[in-house]
Parts: sequence; structure tokens; C-alpha cells
Amino acid sequence: MVFFTPKHSHFIFQNNIPTPANAPFNLLKSFFICVMLLVWGVGSVSGVTITAKATGNWSSTTTWTGGVVPVATNDVVIPSGFTVTLDTSTPVLNSLTISAMTGAGTNGLIVGTFTLNTGTISITGSNPTNRNSILSVSTGTINATGTITFSGTSGQAQLTFTGGGTLNLGGNLSAGGTFTASTGTVNCNGATGQIIGAYSYNILKSNNPADVTLLGASTITTLTIGDVTAGSLFSDGGNIITPGSGSTLNIINGEYDLGSATVGTTWPLWITKNFTAGTSTVGYVSGVAQAVSITPSYPNLTFSGGGTKTPAAGTLTVGGNWSVTGGAAALNNNNNNVNVTGDVNGSGNITQGTGLITIAGNWTNTGTFTASSAGVTLTGTSKSITGAAGLTFKTLTINGTYTNNNPGTLTVSTALSGSGTLTQAVNTTLNIGGTSNISNLDASTNTGNAVNYTGNGQTVHSNN
Repeated sequence: MVFFTPKHSHFIFQNNIPTPANAPFNLLKSFFICVMLLVWGVGSVSGVTITAKATGNWSSTTTWTGGVVPVATNDVVIPSGFTVTLDTSTPVLNSLTISAMTGAGTNGLIVGTFTLNTGTISITGSNPTNRNSILSVSTGTINATGTITFSGTSGQAQLTFTGGGTLNLGGNLSAGGTFTASTGTVNCNGATGQIIGAYSYNILKSNNPADVTLLGASTITTLTIGDVTAGSLFSDGGNIITPGSGSTLNIINGEYDLGSATVGTTWPLWITKNFTAGTSTVGYVSGVAQAVSITPSYPNLTFSGGGTKTPAAGTLTVGGNWSVTGGAAALNNNNNNVNVTGDVNGSGNITQGTGLITIAGNWTNTGTFTASSAGVTLTGTSKSITGAAGLTFKTLTINGTYTNNNPGTLTVSTALSGSGTLTQAVNTTLNIGGTSNISNLDASTNTGNAVNYTGNGQTVHSNN
């Protein structure tokens, strides 16, 4: 005897040993079992395509061809003329395809307040304007680990927020569609680099250490970087960002880069700026000349790429480290004062103007430093001067405690002064070309070092 239980999609066999007398019955029974397995089991097969046949709720068997509700790993297709509404959150699908309309009307998927879990999403639009293919979400969530692709007519291929829902996106958000942000959030959380289309975003987040890059000029009301994933990156890709009304920039743990290899974008006029000290960085990364805003006070600041970086007139303030890793920092164009709470590092060149440079951290930059008589003031405690071999300051004021660890010769050509201490490390050389009025110059604690007075009529420091 065979008992078939559709609810659990399995069969119960009782002892029924075939005999020549009942063999035809058993053959018929086996055929019946195979048919029912196909009917009830097709949805559970990986890679199977499930197609909507009517407008209705997701969980209803009457919505789907064969009466099979989609299960995990299925490819789901919603064809022309049908709209499916989630009345439950979905398993993790392989893909969702919303096909183009073939006549007037609308098709698509309404996520509503539930959760759509899928790999990729494809939405195809069709002319004329009364044929719309729409994926919509109100306060629910879309988790898409792959790319969202728009094709066909952009105006009719639509991804629409109608409320404060969330799209967690692991792949790209392609161009070629219509995106309506409402009060929704797009959170880019992929593991490889993501590219997102030129749309208007309400809240846009990067939680991707491999970078999220804009594909074109975009409007963003709130940009948040690294609120979940440490070390996340966001790049404007050389595209203009227009901050939306009441705009906010949040850099929690990561870096916000401006510019590309061929375009030197400028700082957007964010109204509110929230930076987490120590874990947030702004980078000017263009391969061509790039203007640098002196607003805001930067948490950490990076100049990279081959282009010369020119700060606007005024004081450039960095609350952390200033890294000049490529190109050059042209402080002489607008004669900037510079205040850095952390280190000055990197391998790019720095040209000083008539503005004073004040550093509270280490000087480890190995590029060429072109000094001016405006001078450099060092204010840190237990810090180091390393930099390129042959580093030269014209006027160096030390109001903290620093050790000369320069691998070549550290030269102060005009005046060495300040209320602090400069200690010569082992086997280091200091050339003083002018006055030496620093409070403490320690050349005796460590062996093998040299202090050379290279000017005329100089007074040797009393500590030597």
C-alpha cells in the first residue's frame, strides 16, 4: 500500500512484496509516484525557472505556472501583464527577472513590507510610456547579492522606493533605468568593487572595502561610509556629486575619494559633516590637477594620483595624518598655512609657500620638500624626523620633543629654535647653517652622530 502526503511531499511504503499476480498494479503505482514527484518536487530543484501566470500573492499556488511557489535557488520570471505581491519574505532566489510589457499596463513585483532575497535582478522596460515594469519596495528590504540590470527603455524599467525601505546590494546598480529613492536606503555591501548608476539617492552607504564608485553625476542627500564594515571605500569616480537638501556626509570607518585618472572633482558642499577621529579619511586622488577645499577640517587627508593638488586660499587643517603619496602638494600657489595634528607621510612632493606649517606628529614624508622662510613648527611629544635623505628646512622650530632619524643629512639652513628638544639618533647628521637657539639640542646621548655648523660666524649650541 502507498500513502501520498502532498503537504510534506513524501511517500510512505508499507510492506507490499510484488508477486506476479500484483505486478501490473505495482507498475501503475510506480508511474503514479513519478508523476506526483514531478508535480510536487519541481520547485525544489536548483536552477529551475518558475514563471508567474497570473497577478496575485507570492505564496499562492494560483500565481505560478504548475502551481509551484518559488523556493531557494529558483530563477523567477514575472512576464508581461502580471504583478506579484509579496505576502511573505522569499527564500534566497538565484535571480529575479521582470520582463518587458508587450502591451499597455504594468507588471512587476511589489515587495511592500517583506523581504526579497535574491542573487541578480533584471528589469526590462518597453515603449511606449504606458508599459511599465516595476520592482517596488515600501518599508521592506531587498537583499540582492548580485547585479541589478536595467535594459530596454529606461523610463519604463523602474526600481521604486515608496517609503523608507532598504536595498542591500552586493553587485552593481546599472545605468539605463529609472530609480526613485523616496526615503529609502541603498547599502552597497559587496566584497568586490561595485559601480552604481547616476541616480538621485536619499541615503547611500558604502560598506565595501573594495570600493563603491559612481558611474555618473549624482544627487545624494546622505552619504555614509563604513557604518557596518571597517575600511570601506567610496569614490565619486570623477563625477560631480550634488548634495541634496539638508545633506549629510558621515565617514565612520573608511575613505571618501574625490577624482579619477582624468578628472579632478572638487569638494561638494555638504551641509553636515560627521567624521570619526582616527578611522575616517578624505582623499584627493586625481591623476590631473585638482583643487583642494580648505573646508572642512579633515579627519585624515590623502593626496594621491599624479596630479598636483592645490589647496584654496586659507588654512589647511588636518585632525589626523596628512599623506602625500603621489603627485605634489602645491602650498605655494595660495601660500597656505597648514596645521596637522598627526603625521606628515607618503612619498609625494610638498612645496611650501609663505604660510607656516605646524605638525604635531612625525615627519616621515620621503618626497622632496621645498621649504620657504615661513618655516616649520613641530609640537609633538616623543616624535621623529625621518623623511627623505637630505631633508632641508629653512626655519625649524621645535616646541616638543623630536629625534633626528633622517637617513642622510638633516639640514636647517637659517634658524633652529623653539622651547623643545631635538635629539640626535645614532649615526645621524645635522647641518646648521644659521642660528641655533633651540632650548635643548642633545648630541651626546647617542653615539656616532654629528652636528655641523656650516655658516659663518655661528655660535655653537651650549648642549654640544
